[in-house]
Amino acid sequence: RVCIELEPIAPYVGLRHVRFADTDLLAKSIAEITDSRQWDGIRVDGLDGVAFQPGDYYLTLATWLESPADGAWPRHASDYTGQQVYYRSLHERETDVLTAYDYLWRWDTDWFWCSGAFGAQNPRIRRMWPRRWRRSDVYYKLVTLDRRFEIMDRLDRRAGRPRRERVIQDVEIPVERLGEFLDRFDTEVGMRPVWLCP
Repeated sequence: RVCIELEPIAPYVGLRHVRFADTDLLAKSIAEITDSRQWDGIRVDGLDGVAFQPGDYYLTLATWLESPADGAWPRHASDYTGQQVYYRSLHERETDVLTAYDYLWRWDTDWFWCSGAFGAQNPRIRRMWPRRWRRSDVYYKLVTLDRRFEIMDRLDRRAGRPRRERVIQDVEIPVERLGEFLDRFDTEVGMRPVWLCP
């Protein structure tokens, strides 16, 4: 038997994308936000982040909203199931608003950033790719087919490219060791972006 605690949410979610250039300040900010549940005097109801490359880190701070008109947020909710790609918005917008439903599924349309491997982030291909098929379960089926028939491996061999490693791995890192982990990860692995889930 499982006992879970639920928290009421609002119909909309205001997002603040806060950029950091330094992993020490990033880690310190994560710790402060998770302890205080606020940033710059504004409540934080959800928190995640992305390490795009060394010196380019973002935290996304979520605040439940009854209406997009609450506070200093954009007046209309964004829709990342169409032509816009969610993860790119972190670089493009300081604030954003999503419906609660779209907030929960914001990463799914582009399988975080992995849909680019199928051309789904190319505007021409994206316009032709049916919206209902822009989901992680569809991409997963494509990956399964690729593994079965080695399509990408054949194309890479034909183009003279080395074989690619396809890895999705979850690791738990103490926040105070985040900078050390990202430095070593860059040296040893070199794959980016990295999703941060405090």
